[in-house]
Amino acid sequence: MKTSAMNELILISISKTELDDLITESVRKCLFEYSSSTASFPNLKFQGNTLNEFMTIEDLSASINMPKPTIYALCSKGKIPHIKKAKRLLFSKTDIVLWLNEGKRKTQEQLQSESVDSLSVFKKCRK
Repeated sequence: MKTSAMNELILISISKTELDDLITESVRKCLFEYSSSTASFPNLKFQGNTLNEFMTIEDLSASINMPKPTIYALCSKGKIPHIKKAKRLLFSKTDIVLWLNEGKRKTQEQLQSESVDSLSVFKKCRK
């Protein structure tokens, strides 16, 4: 009897780190595909239309309207994704977009929807 791939259930065991890496890579891929298919993110002032580019601290400061000393402080505390190469700080546009989205607060509707979804999954698992 044949079953389609959608009907198959595959259970695997992976660590939290592996799951985080998998999700991060998937989001990066989606962001790259999105940036390639559309002009750019309208609310950000990044130059160019792809996210796989790097910015200097001056570019980043202008793009997200954050003072350079604040960015330096975030880098020294390890709170903002960056690359240090030849005594220069570089920032991946993709990583910065992901970092900015980490701080995004969800609306009440989104929180309520997620809780209803989680509850329905929990109820299904208990049956």
